[in-house]
Amino acid sequence: MRSGLYVILFMCIYYSDMVCQDVLFSQHYNNMFYSNAASTGVFNGKYRVGAAYRNQYFGISPDSRITLKDIFFDARINTFNNDYFSFGALVTDEDYGIARLGKTVGYLSLSYSKLLNFDKYRARSQYIVIGTLLGYGKFYPDEGDYLFGIQFDKSSQSFDRNIQNGETLLGYKSFPDINLGLLYFLSGKTNSVYVGFSGSHINRPDVSLLARSSKKMDMRLSVLSGGQISLSGQLQLLPSVVISMQSGIYSAIAGSQFQVKYNTYESNSMKFGAFIRCTNSLDKALVSDVIISSSFEQRNLTLGISYDVNISSIRKITGMNGAFELTGIYIWGDNPLRKPLICPTF
Repeated sequence: MRSGLYVILFMCIYYSDMVCQDVLFSQHYNNMFYSNAASTGVFNGKYRVGAAYRNQYFGISPDSRITLKDIFFDARINTFNNDYFSFGALVTDEDYGIARLGKTVGYLSLSYSKLLNFDKYRARSQYIVIGTLLGYGKFYPDEGDYLFGIQFDKSSQSFDRNIQNGETLLGYKSFPDINLGLLYFLSGKTNSVYVGFSGSHINRPDVSLLARSSKKMDMRLSVLSGGQISLSGQLQLLPSVVISMQSGIYSAIAGSQFQVKYNTYESNSMKFGAFIRCTNSLDKALVSDVIISSSFEQRNLTLGISYDVNISSIRKITGMNGAFELTGIYIWGDNPLRKPLICPTF
């Protein structure tokens, strides 16, 4: 009985703030599009298409899981002086489990990459990229049967659905969404470094489903950094960190992957690594998850999988099942005129 109460209490606390918190991918390196709009067009190729799926807290119950899905496409166009313009599209879909809430947003992505320096002798380039994600979406209940605090009967210590809640629940709420990003990278054939900053929901759209109230989506500010360090001809270290702040809560993912190239082709490799996720949930800094990840890269195709082992104070409820993710990316097209462009490995 007590464990069931903990589950209910946890879900009530979690979903009371869900409209203010973004669900974030653990495989940020395979979802740079989602993390920072300035990553549009930053890849070695001409066209890119990808998709990702995240299933979180499925260990509590099938109805309590939280899912995040996205699909994206981007491409770039040569401009002048070794600069380039990139464009793309991104669609995201979120489902908040037991609360039966959904959020679907479609984005148009635009970015411009400015060459700062190119050293042809070292085959090394420096770029700064500015980008934006301009979106429009809807937030909606999906056959939800919601209870409000005013419907709690103190005498019976239970909720009474016959008590009028005095609220009108909207079928959906449409909203615009504006995001900006900035990215700098210095990249060569075997080593690279990058750092980026982004602001999401800078227009703070209203996502309240109650007719008589307003609930602004809080801005999410993020910083990410990482790089590639060559340890040998076939082994590289790919450290990275991403820190996000939203609604007074921060989330940080830090760790590294190892990349092992198993033949002479530049793009044929296996990546594996581990990360930790930290947060200041309930005003207490803690390590909430250990993330085990792996990626398989075969020429133009990349497939990634990761699993979050939940070690926070709710691990008894989740069964230590944090989340699992699947990603797929396909890149094609040569751009021989862009010799100064050498994109970093994320």
